[in-house]
Amino acid sequence: MPKPFIERKNNAVLDAQELENQGYTDIHFQGIHLTGGTESNKPYNECFFGELDSKDSNMGFNTSKPIYHLISNEDLSNTDSPSPHNNTTAPIGNATLQVFLNNFTLTILHYSLIHSSLHIKLECNSSESKEIEDKEKALLESKAKDSKENKESISTAFLCPVLEDNELKCPHNGIVQLKSKKGKSFKSKGIPMILESDLLNASIVGCTNNIAGVPTPCTLVSVILPSSRALKKFNDDYPIMQDLCASGVLSDKGFPITCKPKNNTFKINAPNPSNTKEISKEALASAIKLTKPSIRLYYKEHNSQQDNLPINKLYCNGNLKEQEEPFTSLTFDFKTDTIDIADKDLESLLTQRYSHKEYILRQMNLQLGNIQIQLIFIIPQFLPKVFKVAYKEYEYKDYGVGRYTQLLEYSKDIKEDKESTAKDTSSKSIFIKYTRVFLSSYKANKLDFTFALGLDSWLEKENITEFKIVSGKIYEKAI
Repeated sequence: MPKPFIERKNNAVLDAQELENQGYTDIHFQGIHLTGGTESNKPYNECFFGELDSKDSNMGFNTSKPIYHLISNEDLSNTDSPSPHNNTTAPIGNATLQVFLNNFTLTILHYSLIHSSLHIKLECNSSESKEIEDKEKALLESKAKDSKENKESISTAFLCPVLEDNELKCPHNGIVQLKSKKGKSFKSKGIPMILESDLLNASIVGCTNNIAGVPTPCTLVSVILPSSRALKKFNDDYPIMQDLCASGVLSDKGFPITCKPKNNTFKINAPNPSNTKEISKEALASAIKLTKPSIRLYYKEHNSQQDNLPINKLYCNGNLKEQEEPFTSLTFDFKTDTIDIADKDLESLLTQRYSHKEYILRQMNLQLGNIQIQLIFIIPQFLPKVFKVAYKEYEYKDYGVGRYTQLLEYSKDIKEDKESTAKDTSSKSIFIKYTRVFLSSYKANKLDFTFALGLDSWLEKENITEFKIVSGKIYEKAI
């Protein structure tokens, strides 16, 4: 269901492509629906659009209505105009549109003149604006040509994803314990879907693997390659396809995990199984490319808020970190910036599954005003064999291998009323404590902790684990 419109009242920078991807069809600025206009017929005002008014002796527009300025991206290359984008893949929209109204300016990035992004239609009259249109047409034609050339090499199919009742096994008859968490809202006949974060680090029981008479069982799912995933995300995560498991799902001992096919009502676009059927374990290992894992905080005041709140002051375990500009990232050391787990009941619960022999448990407290975020980390101290070849050339060894997985079943939010006194006055303040538990990347010594700013829609999030905090909002479980 498309979202009707998004509204901005003051100066802002928005991304047309991202807003349309989120389902927004229109935009309002200063309470006025932006629908576009006709290009000025006055000399030296090319690429300015609005409601034509012959009484206006300057630009030829009714200045009480929005005035639009179309700018080619090439025109912005030597300016300081703000843009949060740093993608290598050019979006469809290849222009920037500025809207002026009541002394406020709205900047819309990646505006498509051909597709009339957000239903803002501009009627072009000058050679300058038509040149921008021609450049966008050329970009679209180039993309269409590339797509046609790659059609044979990028073969896809509609396949069934893994559900909670599927049987996944290692070669030694070890059974993967499937439990849907993030995918539980997607069901086929009442059976929930398994997404990548649900399967990664899932336990394997009953493996009979022996090497030279010594039991070396597969104990968990440690690797999920893109070749086993669907092409699009569900709930910000990828479904795992039944027919593709053997091509990219591996145990901690480096053995492929296979799935017994079982039809369900889902048919999802995914890589064609014929492209991945005959892949050896050595080929899989050589295909692994390691990237630095990160955790990213999305901090908002309410659920419907689009922009993330900037943070330029916080306490880490009581130590102040502050700067004039909002934080974009911080690096934490698991040895010096963490403490022992304070909740001993939670620690006992975690150690029942994650033994001290193979995992280290640490806690880090972040204080943001009256909000405390308790981050619990379960850090594996072993490295799956399948990573060893790529690990030799890996640049970010201190940050570990793999990604962070949030264990939603341990999330807990607590609201407390605390008494604070100052001389002769006293008052009560509400404090909220959020507990979030993460299974960390393998052999991690440091944490790359990043902060979402603004819409934060442009970011490449392949190896970033997101978690969201809504100020003052209490959940029974994290989402």
